[in-house]
Amino acid sequence: MPINQFNEMPVGQPPSINEDSLVKTVERVWQIITDDSTDTPYSLLADPQVPVYGNQHPEDATLTVRSRRIERQSGSFIEWRLTVEYSNEPINAEQQQNEAKQLEPNPLARPAIIEWEGAPREIAIYRDRNGDAIANSVGDPFLADVVATVYDAVANVTKNVIQVPLWFLDYQGSVNESEFVIDGVTAETGSCRMGSFRLSSVQSENGVQFRTLSFQLHFRSRRDPVGSETVAPEAWILELLDQGLMYYAGGGEKKYIFDESTPPVPITAPVPLDGAGGVLASPSPDTLVFLQFDIHKRRDFNALPLT
Repeated sequence: MPINQFNEMPVGQPPSINEDSLVKTVERVWQIITDDSTDTPYSLLADPQVPVYGNQHPEDATLTVRSRRIERQSGSFIEWRLTVEYSNEPINAEQQQNEAKQLEPNPLARPAIIEWEGAPREIAIYRDRNGDAIANSVGDPFLADVVATVYDAVANVTKNVIQVPLWFLDYQGSVNESEFVIDGVTAETGSCRMGSFRLSSVQSENGVQFRTLSFQLHFRSRRDPVGSETVAPEAWILELLDQGLMYYAGGGEKKYIFDESTPPVPITAPVPLDGAGGVLASPSPDTLVFLQFDIHKRRDFNALPLT
């Protein structure tokens, strides 16, 4: 039933501040009067007058609601006390889960919890940020690969499910076959790959049995187009330098590549090839050829429990 009286009460405890972390915590307290003795904490927390998780403090926008506690007052069936805690501490998944339990008694109806982080990886690079070849003073590539650290975005998803999902064993390592939306972000085709996942044992809460599913989605962006490219390949396409010890001599026959010594002997280190099986003439960072391989299975990520 609707709340008849929603009276904010003075708080005896002043705001607390952790000087080491600069975390500030503030409490607000309300007296709630209803006209129905059958009201429950869940029905009262759903009332539009009650601050919800993430709401800003009216006097300090850096503070947002982190927890809500509601208790029936001793000796009364219609009087309740609501305590809401605000903080500027970074929000974590545990706080979201606690709030979800207060808002929704059915664990299967609670929304997915999504957290983002960055994951570093190293890649070999042949051009700088301006698209210029990375080469020595005579225009040749360096003998050792030039390596750069880049960061992928990783979404950690947690969602309660009723049973082992049908896609559970099939999606690991797959790449999205079409666009999908996660946490308000639209992921283009081929930009996301499913990583590790975990499924809990059967749990029970409020008479409902469920499992907690956790999985990671790794996002990559396309590199910039180079040379005659108008569009770079999808981010999870494998690109390898075309190089080898043999070449096509014509008619499909493969022959070893010989060096320029006297007498010539087969080379022992691979040399760049031209993408068609021939030796690349005058190789340089601007003329290197990379072969592309689509190695990951494709799946529909719109079927994932992301809401």
